[in-house]
Parts: sequence; structure tokens; C-alpha cells
Amino acid sequence: MPAVIGLAIVALAGGIFAVTLDGKTPAAPATVVRTTAAPRTINISGTLTLARPGFVWDSTTSTCTGQNGYDDIHGGAQVVVTNPAGVTVAIGHLGDGEPMSDPGATIAYGCALPFSVTAPAGLGFYGVEISHRGRVQYGEKDVQQALSLTLG
Repeated sequence: MPAVIGLAIVALAGGIFAVTLDGKTPAAPATVVRTTAAPRTINISGTLTLARPGFVWDSTTSTCTGQNGYDDIHGGAQVVVTNPAGVTVAIGHLGDGEPMSDPGATIAYGCALPFSVTAPAGLGFYGVEISHRGRVQYGEKDVQQALSLTLG
């Protein structure tokens, strides 16, 4: 005669327990491990260029910085990235400025300050603001390539 084994579910003290009718505890169910994918990010990078006479060359540090109303533009100045609603999603900083000149020229025509900020991907549109100079909006496709901003 085949043995009949049944399963009883018993609620005791607020918990639910499963026990077979023969008194043995059934095997534990497989453990479910839930993982969440790391959020996707996008690197927004580019260069802010200051034109003459908006910058000064510092020969002691070999960098250039803003002057004549552009004094807020320098290595370390804040770069803020916002979502379409204008909410800040990432913050970075300008790198040190490097003079731009034609080959063989003795005078630089510009000062290039690089930046790179990691922001959440998939927002559709991104605002980029350097220092207090106003936000410029870009589509997600546009920020996947190096941005080129100019003052002066």
C-alpha cells in the first residue's frame, strides 16, 4: 500500500509553517536573490573657451584663468548638470585652463578649460551651467559628444 504523505499548513504565533503529515519538514524553497542593475550613467564632457581679452595667462602655474568680467571662470569653477525640470542631478568642476594659440604664435587667442561630469543617463535633456553663466540645454544625443562652449 503506497504511503500517502500530505502537507499541512499551520499558523502558530503569527507565523506560517509547513509540515508534512508524517511530521517531517519539507525541503526549504530555493532562495531568490534579487539584484538591481547599476544605474546607467552618461559622461558629459567638453571645453569652455574664453576669448581675448577675457583671460590672463599665469606663467607660474602654466594655466590661464578668466579676467575682465570673467574672473569666475577658472580651474575648479562649478559645472552643474540639471534634468529637464531644472533639478541638479550632477556637479563637476572645470579643469585648469590651457592657452590656445596657432602654431608658432607668441600670443594665445583663447583659454580652454575642460570639464567632465558623470550624470544619470536616460533623462532626454540636460542643462549645463558653468559658474553662474546660465544654463544651456542639450538633448541626450548631443551630450554624448564633447560640448564646446565659448565666452567672450
